[in-house]
Amino acid sequence: MLKPSTPTPNHFRTLKLSFFDELALPVYVPILFYYLPSIKTSCDKLQKSLADTLTKFYPLAGRFSEDDDELSIHCNDEGVEYIESKVNMDLAEFLREALKIDLLPEMDNRPQVHYLESKVLSGTQFPSSAPNINTTRPKIVTRRFIFDALAIANLKNTIEDSSDIRPTRVVLIMSLIWKVLVWHSRNSSLLFLINLRSLDDDALGNCTMYGIANMEARKDELNHFVKLIGNTIGDTCVAIGKR
Repeated sequence: MLKPSTPTPNHFRTLKLSFFDELALPVYVPILFYYLPSIKTSCDKLQKSLADTLTKFYPLAGRFSEDDDELSIHCNDEGVEYIESKVNMDLAEFLREALKIDLLPEMDNRPQVHYLESKVLSGTQFPSSAPNINTTRPKIVTRRFIFDALAIANLKNTIEDSSDIRPTRVVLIMSLIWKVLVWHSRNSSLLFLINLRSLDDDALGNCTMYGIANMEARKDELNHFVKLIGNTIGDTCVAIGKR
């Protein structure tokens, strides 16, 4: 169990869960990092780095408490579980096998760190992508649309010249894609995430809320889509601030 390198002050020992925390789903996102031998990343360095990081994100080293009616985190510096795993195969072979079977220990909702050490054979060729494996999964085709800075700036100037709207680049692109997809032949709704970190400087993690913008079937210009999304974001933030 790795604990914060500096004990958490007594006045930070209890962190009450917010309205957003109570709504958040109890999901656990496992991430595995592979390090080549040339990086020389040692276990000691990883452990020290994690211990130093936990001093800033001390709630992650605590435990949930339900002693009272109000849920909270007891920031007791109990620590996070650090697991080292050794696999007797070269890295290229491990990457092939990892796609077919689960070679990692079972993960639960406890904070965990897994450090994997595998032998590396001389002359091993490391793939720049996952190796090809026969699979029955359907073929997935994706497309990427690139909006360069000049095109976005010109589009933004067009919107600002025709109204008093001052959209962000994200709102502008969302509005453009929405307008192109629905055209003007039917009613439509746009579901998107709103970043609420600006409402609380002490928030830990990603604080988001869904916003839903509705558009009736009619021939509208781009600035109407932009205004609708902007109003939805503003109304959602105001409503959340009243909770």
